[in-house]
Amino acid sequence: MLPLLGWGQSLDQCYQHASSQLQLGNYENAVSAFHRVLYFDDGRYSSDALFQLAKSYQMIGEYEKARKFLDQSYAVTDNDSLRAEIIFEKSIAFTLSGNFYFALMELMNIPDDATTENRKRAHFHMGINYFQLESFDASKKEFRKYLTFTDSSMIDSLDYLFDQLRKLKRYRPNLAAGMSLVVPGSGQLYAGYPGEALNSFLLVGSFEVLFFVVAARYSLLDTYLTIVPWLQRYLYGGFKGAKRLTLERRAERKDEIYRELLQYISRQ
Repeated sequence: MLPLLGWGQSLDQCYQHASSQLQLGNYENAVSAFHRVLYFDDGRYSSDALFQLAKSYQMIGEYEKARKFLDQSYAVTDNDSLRAEIIFEKSIAFTLSGNFYFALMELMNIPDDATTENRKRAHFHMGINYFQLESFDASKKEFRKYLTFTDSSMIDSLDYLFDQLRKLKRYRPNLAAGMSLVVPGSGQLYAGYPGEALNSFLLVGSFEVLFFVVAARYSLLDTYLTIVPWLQRYLYGGFKGAKRLTLERRAERKDEIYRELLQYISRQ
């Protein structure tokens, strides 16, 4: 007879309950239930319960715990299919936590003789992580390989999207910052923010005019003490602002291309 688990459930019932909680999106409940399964497990559910527990942790954003239980699941299973799934899930956990290099390292554990579906998935995920690292040539290479499994006729369209990424080099934050020192507002205009450019030009320009007015009426010492600190403050603010806005514009454009790329790939 199977042991009873707390409220009269058998191990089988507890596992089914945990699985249903995961499927329903009740991830916190799933975590508790899978821990209970593992506590009473007699060896029948260990590898799968560890894997499902890791997925539950991943869904609530606890990626370190997810990786811990994925490693444990990998260690106790000899099922090649499950091992492949564990590698993908661990790679996803690294990707979601921003550890793109580690995600790539995990994906390199997919064997060369893996199933066609797993090789295709590996190229897709590697393309994503290389993209996030801004290794665009490597990312394009992986997505091209992915398309050979789906529709190689669409590779030209893929190349076009990656060509757009080369234009990101146009957004040079240091150049924008330098421009804003020479002509206030020019760096913001370069970054594509005309409103910010006008504000910076008028603000700094007004202090420059005030500088000459005060200098003409009073001494240079008075001018330096009253106007120059404010002028320096706004010049420096414009310098930093131009650099920040250029970085933001670059990131926005990168995200736009990334979303377009994923939409395109998902249709294949």
